[in-house]
Amino acid sequence: MRGLLRWFGVIVVLLAGWAAPVPRAQAANLDTTADRVLGQPDFSHRGANNGGLSAASLWEPSNVALDANDAQGNLYVADEFNNRVLEYDAPLTTGASADRVFGQPSFISDTINTGGLSATSLHNPAGVALDAQGNLYVADYGNNRVLEYDAPLTNHQAANRVFGQPSFITNTVNNGGLSAASLSLPTGLALDRQGNLYVADYENNRVLEYDAPLTSHQQANRVFGQPDFNHNMPNNGGLSATSLFNPVGVALDAAGNLFVSDTFNSRVLEYEAPLTSDDTADRVFGQPDFTHGTSNNGGLSASSLAFPDSMALDAAGNLYIADTSNNRVLEYDAPQTTNDTADRVFGQGGSFTTGTANNGGVSADSLDVPAGIALDAHGNLYVADVINNRVLEYDQPVPNGVPKLTSLSPASVALGSAAFTLTVNGSGLVAGSSVRWGGSDRPTTFINSTRLSAAISAADVAATGPTAVTVFSPAPGGGTSTLVNLNAYARAGQDARADMEQGQPDFASGAANNPLMPAANGLNSPGGVAVDTRTGRLFVADSHDNRVLSWPNGIAEANGQAPDLVLGQPNLNSTTANKGGLSATSLSFPYGLALDSQGDLYVADVLNSRVLEYNSPLSSDMAASRVFGQGGGFTTGVANNGGVSANSLNAPFAVALDRQDNLYVADALNSRVLEYDTPLSAGTTADRVFGQPDMTSNTYNNGGVGASSVTSPFGLAADAQGNLYVADSGNNRVLEYDAPLSSSMAASRVLGQPSLITDTANNNGLSASSLADPIGVATDANGAQGNLYVADTGNNRVLEYDAPLTSDMAANRVFGQTSFITSTANNNGVSAISLNFPTAAALDAHGNLYVADNDNNRVLEYDRPLPLLGLFLPLVRR
Repeated sequence: MRGLLRWFGVIVVLLAGWAAPVPRAQAANLDTTADRVLGQPDFSHRGANNGGLSAASLWEPSNVALDANDAQGNLYVADEFNNRVLEYDAPLTTGASADRVFGQPSFISDTINTGGLSATSLHNPAGVALDAQGNLYVADYGNNRVLEYDAPLTNHQAANRVFGQPSFITNTVNNGGLSAASLSLPTGLALDRQGNLYVADYENNRVLEYDAPLTSHQQANRVFGQPDFNHNMPNNGGLSATSLFNPVGVALDAAGNLFVSDTFNSRVLEYEAPLTSDDTADRVFGQPDFTHGTSNNGGLSASSLAFPDSMALDAAGNLYIADTSNNRVLEYDAPQTTNDTADRVFGQGGSFTTGTANNGGVSADSLDVPAGIALDAHGNLYVADVINNRVLEYDQPVPNGVPKLTSLSPASVALGSAAFTLTVNGSGLVAGSSVRWGGSDRPTTFINSTRLSAAISAADVAATGPTAVTVFSPAPGGGTSTLVNLNAYARAGQDARADMEQGQPDFASGAANNPLMPAANGLNSPGGVAVDTRTGRLFVADSHDNRVLSWPNGIAEANGQAPDLVLGQPNLNSTTANKGGLSATSLSFPYGLALDSQGDLYVADVLNSRVLEYNSPLSSDMAASRVFGQGGGFTTGVANNGGVSANSLNAPFAVALDRQDNLYVADALNSRVLEYDTPLSAGTTADRVFGQPDMTSNTYNNGGVGASSVTSPFGLAADAQGNLYVADSGNNRVLEYDAPLSSSMAASRVLGQPSLITDTANNNGLSASSLADPIGVATDANGAQGNLYVADTGNNRVLEYDAPLTSDMAANRVFGQTSFITSTANNNGVSAISLNFPTAAALDAHGNLYVADNDNNRVLEYDRPLPLLGLFLPLVRR
């Protein structure tokens, strides 16, 4: 077990007496005296499970953590020798009882692996950490594993994932042999802002990094302290900047730099980001260089360490180290690049040259083997004081730093926009920081030390010109950041310049799930887009995030705003394919979207080879009401389940509905389009097929390239007259089938090819008449005018063809390129006039165009790019 054997014979001395706790109202900050205590009734008691095992007792707590995004500071404690993790709801008071327990069935149970080794048991938990979504990780030291518990957390919850073991019922050291999948007595845990997990694998003398642990396999992706995953010798290769000896703690700062307490070398190492570049430490604390490892090298001082345990960093980047065998916590003012001498000491009465346990007696100023440490959003410090069987809290011992503001999201906003949420990115932000708009405070929400959000009213963006945005942090310390201007621009119709976007903070950005934005606001290769023409509600298939997102009104949203509805995921921060298992609530690479006249939504769930129908009214994480392509069952996702038939699908990429609510599905890998007659509630068997002679055929270009064949159709649209348009991507063309439609009929018209029997990409050269891999098609205002839009994906453009259409006609307008003879992705750079692999188009009732700009990870909106000829409603920004 972790225990005290590592700390070399610490003697427990129980001092009697009583001292009144410090009430919160009288608590003082900017000092090294604790203000609150958990696990004991006051600051002078220290007995294990004082008063008896309960929700208020502790026995050698080893670590502490706080909700990563919780400004209130709910606290988690690894109560090691009670074999449990406790959670205390904020606000904390001295002697408070825990509100939740993990690892035990109740607060009065403390047995190792109670009920048997399982997903609900623990054995000497040594580390705790939470990610940005509130998922809990526990280093289950005695079981040689790390457990993960999905949020929202509940009392006595079972773990959802295990690392270091093949299952929840094994706990062997290095199970299966020393590897990237094994652990031996894991201790400290930490997560970076991307959700990557770091584990101090104590007995294997290494630190492991698991990239995206909730969405990938449970094997480590990177190792520190060893040359590879198959070695575990202490100080392998000799004491150096690449070696470790029983590391206990890990921590990361806001920049992603990794700190490791290399415990038995009595030092803390820092590895500078990006961590993918090497595994050599760049800085050392506690030793004069990388080749020394003696405890208190040079004597006990502000520069020495003796078997350090955990670390933590506050919003300003100040570093705290639990200097365990010196019975103290040290604080190093930022920046650490120029400071390896501690500036403050806790537990030793302000002296850097003493290291006695409970120096001066058990009190609010003493420590005895401090191990775990954590800081909340206010800068309050929490310390697991192991041998005193308590957790101490110090109210803001270090003053706030001056905040830094680096960027805004959105970085630009249209004049006259509705109220929106502004995201502020920076560093050194605290729970009391506020966003100032032109010098005046706006309602501000603290997200974390690098991000705030603020409510900006419509009146704030009614004026012209840029607005100065700053961040203010209150005393003690604090101050005002330098300013960043939020640019404003005027919207204009009847051009090929986008007026609004979702998925990016500005028109010059294109990163997937852009880190400058909250996770809920990002997009990762959006495939499909649809608009409810009755309400203006916007839907986007966020394909690589395995979800469908929706905004209340596409034209009214400011750039880069968060959606208010998600399908396929339990929340806006989850992106796992088939989260929770294949079901009526899961999705795997959704692509095409369409809505019927009642507002019911249809989703082409590509990798599950099915189409789902969600009945209105829609709500987040709702279950689909109907499934096509899987025999009516929601728990199967096999391609052509039961064989190619009128009931099967293989990678359906697009869906469309006509005015009668008949459903059309582009069954891509079966090279056909299926049509299901309304009412769809009557069955999920297709009634017509296009591109194949019958329902059991699926050959590419069956019978040869012609008017009756298709290859990998990816896009569909139906106009007001019931004519069907198919983006026949594999043949580099768009086909039109004139109503009335019949099974296996021939197409009436072709775009992108000189005839119905040619299929070459950009046949006769790149022009207004050519196409290359067209994926999306749309008609304006549900076909009222009959103009056609084609996402000419391979040419990085969207083409518009004026009605009436004729075969091999030239497009009348181009979006994403400066002319009809260019096709470069992001021609002249990412901007409001560029496109990179556009995959879908849609129009609302006002003639506004929406384009899924796939490789720029955004959806663009163009205000009425065409003259309306009196057929549309006035432009309304609801």
